[in-house]
Amino acid sequence: MIDGHAWGMIFCDRDGEEPCRILLCSSGRGAESVARDASKTIDRCSHLAVQAHGQMLQRAGLLLDGAERNLHAAELCLLAADKKAEVEELLDEAETAAGEAAKLLDQAVHLDKVADALIVEVFADLPQDSLLGCPPTPQEIEVLVIGAGGQTDKAEELIEDLPQSQSVDLLRSRIEQIRTRGEGLFGRMRASGNAAISDPA
Repeated sequence: MIDGHAWGMIFCDRDGEEPCRILLCSSGRGAESVARDASKTIDRCSHLAVQAHGQMLQRAGLLLDGAERNLHAAELCLLAADKKAEVEELLDEAETAAGEAAKLLDQAVHLDKVADALIVEVFADLPQDSLLGCPPTPQEIEVLVIGAGGQTDKAEELIEDLPQSQSVDLLRSRIEQIRTRGEGLFGRMRASGNAAISDPA
């Protein structure tokens, strides 16, 4: 039995559909029974589980965003390294082919600018506290790829026990795509002799 008049009401989600409600009275007897009833209402609330589910999906999505940024940066670093290698080859050719020297040097200058622009894009894409040389070393590129793998693993753990839904399926698809990209980058680094650390299983 609750005496007094209604002072306020607690909603689990005021903007949600049919939210759970707990009435607060300004005064009256039976405070312990009111507290027990409120506790039962909270325990039975299905909206809290939905909110937690959404938070886990959001966290997993953020982790995958970070993994994709790392992989994108690693791809750009490798592409820049390829362009720098082409520059060296063209410069060597320029030394041995006097007649083609001007043309080869122009190509080398152009590729050097492209490589530098890619490096600028890398630094623009990564957080400001990222420690990368200019240009990044093979070991630094490998750390980016390995970091992306760790972020992907954490995202997979977050959604592992979540019920099947379109959002969960989309995240799982992103996880597979990111892992495929990471494996491809490790393959490129091994082929070019740049992989300093073994590819994680």
